[in-house]
Amino acid sequence: GQRVTAISLVRIRRSRGSPCGAAREACRELDLSLSGLDPVPLSKMGTHLLASLGIKGKNRNSLACLRNAGSHFAIAYMKLPAFPKAACVRIDGPCGPSTGFRCATHFGRNGGAARVRSPKVSKAPPGLPAARAVGAISAMYELAVTTSHVPAQSDMETREITIGALLREVAAARPEAEALVEVRQDGTEGRRWTYAELLKDAERLAMALSTRFAPGERVVIWSPNSPEWVLMEYACALSGLVLVTANPAFQARELAYVLEQSRAVALFLVEKFRGNPMGQIGAEVAASIPSVREVTDMESVAFYTEGYRPIALPDVAPGDAAMIQYTSGTTGFPKGAVLSHRGLVNKARFYAGRCGATSATTWVNIMPMFHTSGCGMVTLGCLQAGCRMVLISLFDPDVVLDQLEASGADIILGVPTMVV
Repeated sequence: GQRVTAISLVRIRRSRGSPCGAAREACRELDLSLSGLDPVPLSKMGTHLLASLGIKGKNRNSLACLRNAGSHFAIAYMKLPAFPKAACVRIDGPCGPSTGFRCATHFGRNGGAARVRSPKVSKAPPGLPAARAVGAISAMYELAVTTSHVPAQSDMETREITIGALLREVAAARPEAEALVEVRQDGTEGRRWTYAELLKDAERLAMALSTRFAPGERVVIWSPNSPEWVLMEYACALSGLVLVTANPAFQARELAYVLEQSRAVALFLVEKFRGNPMGQIGAEVAASIPSVREVTDMESVAFYTEGYRPIALPDVAPGDAAMIQYTSGTTGFPKGAVLSHRGLVNKARFYAGRCGATSATTWVNIMPMFHTSGCGMVTLGCLQAGCRMVLISLFDPDVVLDQLEASGADIILGVPTMVV
């Protein structure tokens, strides 16, 4: 929650001398030019700067990470007893966990100039250049790596197959095997699907989507865990659409960012989840984004509505994009990672294999479907093995423990906060 309340930024051009020299020049100009500018929100990296400078109590330091005309800066604002000082360091790229250390290295403790140190003797292996002086911003060693000393594994086959083709393959091999069991938000068991039924419903939805969207278009799913989420994942794969995942805890600003940044044309959601009025938020946000032409409640009949385009499922290639999943945004704006059919299928297969999943396995899925663990590692991992997946709609420890016992579960994937 800290904020910088006074900063004057001197732009340091990338072409102007060394980073250290440019930083010193900027600091000389900054010392007496602190004026009341609008507060600048701080990156969480500020905690690293505080720790590395050893400042406690009221004499707290703050850190802002800024980008200006292609250059990145770390601005240290030192709230010292006598007068505040600001220090500016240009860094090679966006701020990261080591930004605070970089500032401390340059400017020492309590805001004073860093002690000049002689370059340390490198302990680099023979043939490598010596390490740079302490405080240098660039890489420790100048390396030109051309040979891998850890060869690629040759005992793990990479399959060239799409998600939709894999679903058809498993449904043909194990049509009557149970594929999906719903556990409702109240903890009771709901609907069930065999692999043949799952393929049938996924193809029905895929054909409906093909009449409303062109292959390659991007659609956002904003929903908690549900069978409709699973059907949407398979239907998008079959119809050549790119599924964009969104956290059901998002608020308007976060949802708008994902819709706009992914260039989505549709939003699939539920009316509400855990007190979040998703239907209302989704409608308001979508109305402000011209590219979004459809908002659909996944629990309504509109889910399977047909549009004006002819029904046609396209040929989808393993290298085609299947999903866009966003990073958490802890240290900056969330970044969308484009995931291919090939990557998702093989990652899930390798993971399921390491877990020992077989066609006789029961796998309880407690992970959120908007995350790669829920929709990728577990959902597609179960598909790889042709086994049963018990999908928990709302994580509750008591419900999960009951399901583990009732279903005779063999595998469960969870994060420490879930399982401890």
